[in-house]
Amino acid sequence: DTMWLLSSYAFCQLAIAFLSIKNGEGGWNIFDRTCMLGAVISIPLWWWTKDPLTAIAINIAIDSLGALPTIKKSYYYPETEDLFSWIMFLIASILNLGALENWSVALSAYPIYLFSFNIIVVILVLSPKLNLKKAKRINKNIFLKKF
Repeated sequence: DTMWLLSSYAFCQLAIAFLSIKNGEGGWNIFDRTCMLGAVISIPLWWWTKDPLTAIAINIAIDSLGALPTIKKSYYYPETEDLFSWIMFLIASILNLGALENWSVALSAYPIYLFSFNIIVVILVLSPKLNLKKAKRINKNIFLKKF
């Protein structure tokens, strides 16, 4: 059952990649190129090992390299990310963890990774909004103390 989420992630990421080519901001900096090179190098290693646990570890490494630009963008430009979409991904990851019938490393490693990635992005996208509310509350308290 946990493969449905992974399949939908793969499909959605492919769709996002194609849409990004057409509608994205454009440009490849050294960080983006390094992440892509690492992912491309890791794919033959994944095929070559033919060991499920090693393949999962390499797959998580590949995906992590691909996720780094998203994390970087979420940190520096959180307003450009759609919070609702990331919360939906997070909920899907939580449900995916709940669908695990057996908590072996082979079955749970990737769903745990996906949950971790999604929670990081949601926190990064939410953090400016939370800090703004905190700043408003502090300013309100300072204002009230003056009067």
